Amino acid sequence: MSADAMAAETVALETTGLGKRFGHHWALSDCSFALPAWRIAALVGPNGAGKTTLLQLAVGLLRPTTCEARVFGHAPLSEPLATLPRVGFVAQDHPLYRGFSVADLLTMGRKLNPRWDQPAAGTLLRRTVAAMFATLAGYAGVTLGIVLYARQHLLPPLTATWNPYTSSGPTPASNQDWILYSGYLDAAGKQIDSVTVYSACAPSGNMDMRPGSAFNACVHAHGWLSTLVWQPASRFWAFQGVESAIFVALALGLLALALWWMRSRLS
Repeated sequence: MSADAMAAETVALETTGLGKRFGHHWALSDCSFALPAWRIAALVGPNGAGKTTLLQLAVGLLRPTTCEARVFGHAPLSEPLATLPRVGFVAQDHPLYRGFSVADLLTMGRKLNPRWDQPAAGTLLRRTVAAMFATLAGYAGVTLGIVLYARQHLLPPLTATWNPYTSSGPTPASNQDWILYSGYLDAAGKQIDSVTVYSACAPSGNMDMRPGSAFNACVHAHGWLSTLVWQPASRFWAFQGVESAIFVALALGLLALALWWMRSRLS
């Protein structure tokens, strides 16, 4: 007989008349089936149908009221060493213990699983920690990069230039507007360091910014102009939309890269 034929005849999970009663209520009654090995099966049913009870009976977490379940021909309760190493079970309610550290969980896994592979667990843990660090670092870098450097260029900012001696210039519509630059330009349109302007026109520190003031008369005499570059607060949701699209595109690209890497490693 071939290996495939032998595998097809092997029953992974079998029950005959299995039942579990809690008080006067039967959570599971007269359950009989045989699940061949190497099959993928889904347990479907409404709440209270007994799905969780059946799984807990299959791994020995509950003692049946009638009959028993057999895993690869062995009873989970009476032969745990023959069944548990071949069974993986994740409970739906808090499968981890909050007070356990990572080392505690690894120790528990090693003591509960006779086939525990400590080197493989250590390798998986190191790779997971490294992957988490790289993911968080990448996310933080992209977020800060967009906020600090890219956001101001996603939509063209508003710019105003005026003679401070004759005009007070524009007033932002909201105190939540994002001011990108507020300063002075020379006759060639290049930005001037504010320290240079203040040193030339307000050496005593008296800076009266009102039109017609001595300070602005000095600024005008040097041929300098005031300038303001800003993003209005009304563009907040527009920025959010553009940035969300960027994050979605990056996430899809990362997903495609991960799928490609997994397929290349498995092929």
